Amino acid sequence: MPLCREHQIAAFPTLKYFKYNSLSPTDAIPFTGDKHDLPGLPLQVAQMVHDNWESERPAEWPSFEPIAPSTTVKEIWSAAENANLVAVVAQEEPAQLAWALTINYGGDRRVRTAIARPNHIQVVQEVGSAIDGKILVYERSSQRPVFISPEKPSFTDAQEKISEFLQQTISDSLDKAGHGGAAAPGSDAQAPPPPGPPGSERVVTSGKKQYDAAVWADLSQYQMQLVDVESAIAYMVTHEIPRRSTISGEDLTALKDWMTVIAKYAPGRTPTRRLLYRLNEWIQGKYAVTAEDWMAKVASLQLELGNPLPAEITWLACRGSKPNLRGYTCGLWTLAHAITVEAHKAERSNPSFSSVASVLSPFRSFIVRFLSCGECAANFAQEAAKHNLEAAVKSEDMVLWLWNTHNSVNTRLAGAPAEDPAHPKRTFPPKEICRQCWRSDGSYDQDATLQFLVNYYGNIKNDPVKPDPEYTVKTFQDGKVVEAEKRHFNPRFGVNGAEKVDKLEEAERRLDDERNRLDTAPLRSGRELEDFKNEMLGSPSGGRSHSRFLLVSLSIIAFLVIVVYCKYRRNRSRFWSDLDKFLTFSGMRRGERTKLYTA
Repeated sequence: MPLCREHQIAAFPTLKYFKYNSLSPTDAIPFTGDKHDLPGLPLQVAQMVHDNWESERPAEWPSFEPIAPSTTVKEIWSAAENANLVAVVAQEEPAQLAWALTINYGGDRRVRTAIARPNHIQVVQEVGSAIDGKILVYERSSQRPVFISPEKPSFTDAQEKISEFLQQTISDSLDKAGHGGAAAPGSDAQAPPPPGPPGSERVVTSGKKQYDAAVWADLSQYQMQLVDVESAIAYMVTHEIPRRSTISGEDLTALKDWMTVIAKYAPGRTPTRRLLYRLNEWIQGKYAVTAEDWMAKVASLQLELGNPLPAEITWLACRGSKPNLRGYTCGLWTLAHAITVEAHKAERSNPSFSSVASVLSPFRSFIVRFLSCGECAANFAQEAAKHNLEAAVKSEDMVLWLWNTHNSVNTRLAGAPAEDPAHPKRTFPPKEICRQCWRSDGSYDQDATLQFLVNYYGNIKNDPVKPDPEYTVKTFQDGKVVEAEKRHFNPRFGVNGAEKVDKLEEAERRLDDERNRLDTAPLRSGRELEDFKNEMLGSPSGGRSHSRFLLVSLSIIAFLVIVVYCKYRRNRSRFWSDLDKFLTFSGMRRGERTKLYTA
């Protein structure tokens, strides 16, 4: 990433040629040819190298000067020292094939390339006429070619043919020395293992180093996994966005708009959503931001919130059969679909909600300006125009527009070289997972598809990439196991939709303000701050002060009840004493008084 920022690499693939004695990134010459013309790419680069050689003539570079028409093969061999092969390439200017082969074998002493013109005497003798684009291959000390190419072969074909003869000469040399290519019985050399069945993981061994031929994926791609959403967000904020050294102008506007969208509607766990919320708040106040400032802010928020974004980018449902397939592009599509569904659920009853302004247009601008695949970004812009983005008025239109556009992209890319053979491009959803989405004529039922998309992208699975550590709890009765339950260590956090986190952030901000206010009264700040925190966040410990108040209140009430009761007992005894005196005074006998008292 620092290298990309230093050289202002905004998209892949980007080619720059650094001329001889370049000292800084500004010395680079941007490649303006067709970067996707793989057969012609070496020839175009060879043209740039040749032009640089003509102006500088570096002594340590191979020479692009054609040999004289009268130069013999014997003279070429005498200048080739210990070469095993001589390849004479007869081509008129611009001799791009000859230049490319000269560059390719410039550091290989086993091959000597010579650039000739089609009218070279010995070439005409061997070929029969002056034909442009012929290659003549000579083995060591031979005066006659062992191979004459067809007219104007491709660079790849020429390279493979020369390498084939080179390998043959090496094998012949080993045979003469008594070291044949076949392994002797009992030797350490082993035949390569037979290929495994399709879908198995294979490892190709070359010498002491092992190479992964393919990392085959056998997981279902039709799952909405939290791992993929979080990895897409993590790759976006740590790789895609900070690829530029400075973000400003329209790029910054596009970034601000997109950050607003994902901060509001991206699903995920609460810490992840809080990170996006804070990152969005921070970027909105910037007029320009450097990659270093952006990365520092992301690292700071990661530390504050317990590193909610994964340090290692891992794919589950978006995992390709090879490391260079699917991955981020799949994760980005998944995230975008989930955002449209969450926005639809949150805003479908909001008459002022604009699908285009609030979600789709920011997504398009972000893709066009920040997606590292330049060709993908350009193609998406064309798809957006083709499918009339502005017509997505309602929230359900937004969900269906992105779904329809994605299907159009899949149809166009089906069978392309970049397609994952284990996950071929097809329209979504297939009949296997949503039969009700299809009509009898083979078209999609829009209403049924909308309902499926809302359920599919709203049901985020929190499956682990690796099984969680687990242990077994057994219940015994009469010495026998009657129940066994598997439990996991470190249970994962639950997944949330796009619930608002602004209230939580506002509560924490007020808590920080209160903490700062109480810094001047440290002796009482602890209790007041705790009470304020409990009031704002509803912490379980928030009932402590309330419990203390309730205890004191109950104690006072109990005391008052006891006082009243004692007063009553005291007054009651006095009442009966006074009554007895009154009755005695009036002449009532003791027995009659006793009956009165007991009555």
